[in-house]
Amino acid sequence: MQTKRLHVLLSIAIGLLNSPLPADAVKTQLVGGPTACSGRVEVFHEEVWGTVCDDGWNMLNAEVVCNSVQCGTAMQHLKLVNGTQRCAGRVQTSIMQCGVKETEETCDTASLQCHEMSLKECPHAGFTNDCSHLEDAGVICSENVNLVNGSQRCSGRLEVRHKGQWGKICRNSNWGSREESLVCRELDCGKPDPNAVRSNYGVSTDQKAYTTSCVGSESSIAACQLQLNSGTCEEVAVSCTDAVKTQLVGGPTACSGRVEVFHEEVWGTVCNDGWNMLNAEVVCNSVQCGTAMQVKQRAFYGEGKGRIWMDDVRCTGKEASLADCERRDFGSHNCGHGEDVRRGGGQWRNVCKSHMSVKEQEVICRELNCGVPLVGPDLIDFGDQSAPIGINLNCLGNETSIMQCGVKETEETCDTASLQYSKQIQLMNGTTPCSGRVEVLHEGEWGTACDDSWGLQEAQVVCREMKCGSALAAKNHAYFGQGSGLIVLDDVGCKGHEMSLKECPHAGFPNDCSHLEDAGVICSENVNLVNGSQRCSGRLEVRHKGQWGKICRNSNWGSREESLVCRELDCGKPDPNAVRSNYGVSTAQKAYTTSCVGSESSIAACQLQLNSGTCEEVAVSCTGQPQLKLINGTDRCSGRVEVQHDGQWGTVCDDLWDILDANVVCREMDCGTPLYAKTGAFYGQGTGTVWLDDLECLGNETSVMQCKQTLFATIRLLNGSNHCSGRLEIFQGGHWAPVFNRNWGLNEALVVCKEMQCGEPMVTSTSPDFGQASQVTGYTAKCNGGESSISQCSLSGYAMTSRDHAAEATVVCSGNMRLANGSNRCTGRVEVYRNGQWGTVCDDSWDMLSANVVCKNLQCGKAQKIPETGFFGRGNVKVLIEEVSCSGREHSLDQCQLTVGSSTCNSTTVAGVHCADGLPARLVHPTSTGQCYGRVEVQHAGQWGTLCGKDWSMSDAEVVCTLLGCGKAASISGIAQFGQGTGPIWEASDLCFDNEASLFKCSVRGLNSTSCSHTQDAAVICA
Repeated sequence: MQTKRLHVLLSIAIGLLNSPLPADAVKTQLVGGPTACSGRVEVFHEEVWGTVCDDGWNMLNAEVVCNSVQCGTAMQHLKLVNGTQRCAGRVQTSIMQCGVKETEETCDTASLQCHEMSLKECPHAGFTNDCSHLEDAGVICSENVNLVNGSQRCSGRLEVRHKGQWGKICRNSNWGSREESLVCRELDCGKPDPNAVRSNYGVSTDQKAYTTSCVGSESSIAACQLQLNSGTCEEVAVSCTDAVKTQLVGGPTACSGRVEVFHEEVWGTVCNDGWNMLNAEVVCNSVQCGTAMQVKQRAFYGEGKGRIWMDDVRCTGKEASLADCERRDFGSHNCGHGEDVRRGGGQWRNVCKSHMSVKEQEVICRELNCGVPLVGPDLIDFGDQSAPIGINLNCLGNETSIMQCGVKETEETCDTASLQYSKQIQLMNGTTPCSGRVEVLHEGEWGTACDDSWGLQEAQVVCREMKCGSALAAKNHAYFGQGSGLIVLDDVGCKGHEMSLKECPHAGFPNDCSHLEDAGVICSENVNLVNGSQRCSGRLEVRHKGQWGKICRNSNWGSREESLVCRELDCGKPDPNAVRSNYGVSTAQKAYTTSCVGSESSIAACQLQLNSGTCEEVAVSCTGQPQLKLINGTDRCSGRVEVQHDGQWGTVCDDLWDILDANVVCREMDCGTPLYAKTGAFYGQGTGTVWLDDLECLGNETSVMQCKQTLFATIRLLNGSNHCSGRLEIFQGGHWAPVFNRNWGLNEALVVCKEMQCGEPMVTSTSPDFGQASQVTGYTAKCNGGESSISQCSLSGYAMTSRDHAAEATVVCSGNMRLANGSNRCTGRVEVYRNGQWGTVCDDSWDMLSANVVCKNLQCGKAQKIPETGFFGRGNVKVLIEEVSCSGREHSLDQCQLTVGSSTCNSTTVAGVHCADGLPARLVHPTSTGQCYGRVEVQHAGQWGTLCGKDWSMSDAEVVCTLLGCGKAASISGIAQFGQGTGPIWEASDLCFDNEASLFKCSVRGLNSTSCSHTQDAAVICA
């Protein structure tokens, strides 16, 4: 009997209904997309362009289209579902998608590839069909980057489109994880695979070869600096993790349902063995649905069909995808679809108190990420509850989920266990338990939150987590004193409904904050309004004897009581026009009736009595927080004008301030007509932010917010490396909203940088590095570039749909400091940006501490040296800062003690600095850095090279040691004493090493090459 051999028949199925097509019958184009490489797929047939039906349309088809139109690799294939275009999947290639047939004869094994180059090579049903244009297929291709010859779309040899032509990338010293991460991110392929072998994916002989250099802010590898490579080319290979897509199916909302993952072009389910909150957390993050609230088991949302892709999933909660978690291999399981993401048949069971020890409590707290269990006599009483069927747990104490413990149902009635865990957040140094500096527990240590982007929405989340009612104020600038230790959170961006501050997007650490920026809150403590559309309306809750309870309407409840609540919450007065809507009911809280006499300062101070009958829960609706107050006057109708914005009180600048503006203030304060309009901080200087400037009232407005004015701090940049870069949001209508990049350009970026006091725009492109907003509604902006605030531009509401490809507008500004007239960005004359103009700093008080603040702010390492007076010239700008005194710990000169002006400063003596990263020379040691001995290397055009030891002299070494602040040269060597370097070898000519200035010049224009080898690399020991 002949041996059976399984082989693959690689054949091309061409034609209409299996009949062949002429070679030139089908051309392809993409129509209606935002780029040339995305859009509706159209083919040319019988001299007419027509569309392609999406029946059976998948990523394999999309890959063929992208190849045929020379647009790289397929990112998404698009279908129309109920009239809405959606992404339908990611490419997964498999040999089982080719023709497979057994043969009875012995055969030689083939070695071939089967990749269609055009849609005409793919089998299809022809030009007679039952489709409508509601089913037109589309694709999104990568456009400028492609991985070829890999085993799947997320690995292969890298090709980049440059000036309309595809080219290959050669590996050099600049290629590293940053560049590979950029490619993986651009192709939606996860991140570089640390375990992958970068195989030989073949070579290209007919493409131009380039080297690439990226700075880290690019959104595409094609946006990096590309240079033609003239030497031998080792072609770059890339291998990414290819993160698995996830979807939720069958739930009542888009963020609930049966978990399904996409693998090998097929959606499949996940078995609920070991399924817990940590796994669910990964799912919620991967589908951009916030934090996990509950896990459902035993096919709670219905049984799936087809493949069960995953089983025994064990996540830590920090993975980007379920594919990154510990689990069985894809398709390996011992489940049925009745276990689709087990115990309890989809029902909740009470845990019995009799078997609840410290070990079980520790596992529960660990699984919920809630610290450690509390013990002691002062714990909250949650009440007794008996269950006819309960669960007994038996844990070792080291499990990550109670589902890993021994679990056994009991047939007897048991008392339900209760648990109280340690807090994850605390308020310090406040006047009440519900006010103070915000501190967060991180890895067992308490740290603070930075006040960048800190506002009422963030404060509301803190108050909710602390069970302290509503947020009354968000405090900045270490209002409750400076904390110590780590600054754990930065650029926190809450939506206001989160249950914990850690659920909000934030920058984490390291960050650019100091404890001078510690955030704080003031909460209402004993009263709260819940389920309202804003913080000043909702169902009333009152804290009584340490527990929150609801208030029932009775004959005593009236305008007096509602006025007390509005006043206590700083929400104005009861709104006579509001409809007190049904804000839901609470079934777990105790119910009270209240009776007030009118002199109380809090509704919680009124007489409360338990309600034993039916409870109609009280709803409250107030007009909103007051926007105006007068401070430091002789009575309530005189004083410094302050306005409230985003929970912060600030002052009004007296530019253009006159009697008409004062008339509006007096009317709004119900204080009659103004006697005087005072300027020049007549009632003392305020603190915090100056909210309004250039106020121009007509005199008949009812509020200063109705007057023409410039509102400060109405914008913020999120997720950038500092406050001068990031994704743009504006404060409109009482909340923060994103700005989308429709019509976005240099003029708009110019206005943002100007308003942020951040210099000039450097980059105005959408970058995934700055993350994505959580909401799809916001604004577009149109500016002419001359505005001083984005609020003066034309703003239009905008709602992003699944059909468009708008993204959040991003800005990278130069910052409010720069180094001018140096050989690179990290050396030069210090210039600062203040009040819309650049200026210099007088060097009379300039020292290394202040210089170090500048270098650190510009991310240029430490300050290495202060040059002699006039080294970088005086510039053509005026002196803006006369004196500066820094401790060296500040993040910006703005945080130092400054004397503004130039009354006593000689304009020729302006400050300058050499930062470490800007020096033209360095000393390299094989095992240490920052030392005053090592191999001498010089920088030119971003490339470091060594010096030839034959030309190296003590006088040359003296210049290097002095430049690096290392004293004098003690000894030199020309035999690679500290190891051989790499890269170019330059001549140590007297022309370049005459003095420091000559070395800087040579670093810019270049050094002479030499015939030395790296065995003759120059070295020095300074002393």
